[in-house]
Formats: sequence, structure tokens, C-alpha cells
Amino acid sequence: MRIRPPKGQVICRRSLFLDLFFLFLSFLHQIVLFERLQSIIIYFSEPAFLCICVDVRVVTSKYFIVTSQERIKNVFLDTNFYYNVEQVQIDLFIDAVHRITSAKPVMIELGVGHSPTYSQAFHAFFQGQCLNICTDILQRQIASCKKVFPQAVYHHGYTGMPVHYSEDLPEASEPLTSLQLSAIMACNNIERIDMLHMDIQGSEPYVLQEIMHNKLYTSIDNMFISIHNTFDECKQLIDSCNIYKCTYAHPTCGGYGDGLIVAEHV
Repeated sequence: MRIRPPKGQVICRRSLFLDLFFLFLSFLHQIVLFERLQSIIIYFSEPAFLCICVDVRVVTSKYFIVTSQERIKNVFLDTNFYYNVEQVQIDLFIDAVHRITSAKPVMIELGVGHSPTYSQAFHAFFQGQCLNICTDILQRQIASCKKVFPQAVYHHGYTGMPVHYSEDLPEASEPLTSLQLSAIMACNNIERIDMLHMDIQGSEPYVLQEIMHNKLYTSIDNMFISIHNTFDECKQLIDSCNIYKCTYAHPTCGGYGDGLIVAEHV
């Protein structure tokens, strides 16, 4: 008896070139045609039959990860972010990025500093099919980042409070602009943030307070927070909303002497 697939499904008979089939699925993923297919049926007719229904998004995502992992690691290596410096944070970041399934992922990096490496890695993983927003309190660092990563949208100013323990504040002639996270989301038409990365030199509790007060935690999937003598306060704020699971939390082991909290929306 011949099995007919439901509408919107594809039959693939067993073949020595099954790997090419999955490569084709990856191609569909890239050109967005996969959205028209609800599932794939892989049909084996010999020696017995076996039908496997697989969500095409899952198949293509798993295949996509194989090629993307090397691409994202190369960004860190090419920009001198060697694994002996920030190995823990980089590995956690890559793991979190792999789990993102948005059609057009969004990353906001508060305090991009002199090197937009994490934003570049995010952009490389999704091959530019994403939105990167970067901010910094120092205009000269914004200008430096634009030269190496012009694909991002940049905002000059501070988020939270302009404390910045380890950096010189701008000269008196350079105005300080306050950037609320909610305002950044609004002006860029962002409804959901897949990755929020913070390295804002001690201002992180103030941003977390805004997130909790405005209930932005319903719109943020992953948070990577570099900690600067604010571990207990930040951890308490994150735990208070009962929305996030901290997959990593340490007051000093995050890279370059900073602490690190990684929180995932559950």
C-alpha cells in the first residue's frame, strides 16, 4: 500500500546521498522557503518501512549548527579573544546562541567598549540575518567599533548610571546622554531581545532595576552580564522575577577579572 504524505510534506526515499538531502534542507533554511513546509517525511521502504516525521526547522537548525560553530569561534580567534582569557564566557555565549530560533534574532550589547567581538560573533553565526545594537558611553569607542563592525546600529550614551569604575568618563565638553533600554527597543522597533550583553562597568544593577520595574524580562531571552563588584545585588534582582534560570554565576570568574552572570529565560 502506498503511503501518501499530507499536504505540505515531502517524501525522501532512502539513499546513499542522504547527507545531500540534509544539505538541501539547510539551503531551504537559508532562503526562507522552509517556512512553507510543516514537516518532512523520510520514507524507508526496505527491508521494512519506517516513517519519520521531523519538523523541518529542527532538522535544518541542527545541520546549520555544524557549520556555524566554527564560524562563530573564528570571530573570537581572529579578534584576539583567545580562549585562555574568556573561555568560560565564550563557550557559554556560543551555547546560548545555538538555542536561538527567532526568524531575525536581535542582540543588544550595552557597553561595547573598544571591540564589538561578541556582536560580531552573533552577526557571523546568523550570517547577517539579525539585528545588532551597540552602545557605549565613550564616543571614541563608538567610532572605533564602527570601523570594524559597520553592520551594527550604534547609540552613544550610558544605560543605567554613568559610574564606569574602570574607565575615564568623557571630558566635560562631551555631553552625557542617558539611554534607557526601553527607549533603545522602541526606537529600533524591537519587541523581543534574543541576547542582552552588558559590560557597563558597575552600572549593571541599574539596568536590571529598569528591566524589573518595566517588566522587560518578558521580552529578553538571554542575559550575559559582566559583574563589577555588584554580584549579590545583580543575582538578587534576577532571582526576584522568577523568570530566569542562572546557568552560570560567579563574582570574579568571567574574564579579565570581571564576574559573570548568564541567565536564560525559562
